Formats: sequence, structure tokens, C-alpha cells
Amino acid sequence: MTASTGAAFMGGQRDEARAGRFTLVSDEPVPLGTDTGASLLEYELQALASCYTVTIAMAAARRGIELESVQLELSAMPLLCGLRTGVVSGCKPICRANWRVCSAM
Repeated sequence: MTASTGAAFMGGQRDEARAGRFTLVSDEPVPLGTDTGASLLEYELQALASCYTVTIAMAAARRGIELESVQLELSAMPLLCGLRTGVVSGCKPICRANWRVCSAM
């Protein structure tokens, strides 16, 4: 299975991306954007949550455990501290991403 995507800038902070047969619309909430789609941070959180729930479900199935449901709540606060591209040896990062995932069973 190969995953592929493409994206098109639609003005402001709006972007439309293609993922297989699906169109993913991203935007930022007002005042940064026009709030016409999920933010990039929301897509990132959704991807992380999906990864965890699928992994938990697969691990349970391998052990013969029947799950009734798996629910995760993730939240994050964006740090608007600039954009950095490229890799430069010896430079200090201007942003740090901190993830904390907790699970209770």
C-alpha cells in the first residue's frame, strides 16, 4: 500500500489537499484564517489519535480481546513561533513540540 497526497494553496491560510479519493480542507480559525476547515494541528492530532486507536485495536485482536470501544481525547496548544526550513548542523531549534499521551484502561 502506497500513500500519496498533493496540496493547493487557496488563499489566506486555506489549503486543499488530496489524499487518495478524498479532499482534505485545512484552514486556521479566525483571526489567522477563515475557519473553513480543520486546522493543521487538528489534522495532526487526528492522525496521532487514529494511530493509537488502530494500534490498540490490533494489539487487542492479536490477544483475543474483544473491545467494545476505544476513545482518545487529545488536545494541544499551538506555539506560533515562526517557520524554519532546512537542516543546519549545530543550530538550536526555535520551537519544541511536546506530546503527552495518557491512556487509562
